[in-house]
Amino acid sequence: MSVQLKIFEHITLRQKYAEQKIKEAYEEGNYSFEQPYVCVNPYIIAPLTALIMFETERDVAIEAIVKGKTREADIQLTFPKKKQHTLEIVGLYPDWNNEVELLTEDGNRTVVKIQ
Repeated sequence: MSVQLKIFEHITLRQKYAEQKIKEAYEEGNYSFEQPYVCVNPYIIAPLTALIMFETERDVAIEAIVKGKTREADIQLTFPKKKQHTLEIVGLYPDWNNEVELLTEDGNRTVVKIQ
């Protein structure tokens, strides 16, 4: 009788490779507040999360509102002033056209749709 072992790559290694791919994909583009880079389930284990990444010309704080199915279900996230933004988005719905509204402190607005 023999025992067959199946070796799995550890989740931390898979996440490390995923981060490298995200970084490479982001660096290949020119992403802005109006047209950000979006990566759904960036760390493999949380499919209802996303990263939204972009650069601004100057340091600016960002507010992200993850629109819920009702107004009471909206999730409001605030991110500090900087030029290179990586917004961790939580609270997405499965099988739903999620909307994330991004607002700058000086009144600029854009909506990101995430399926």
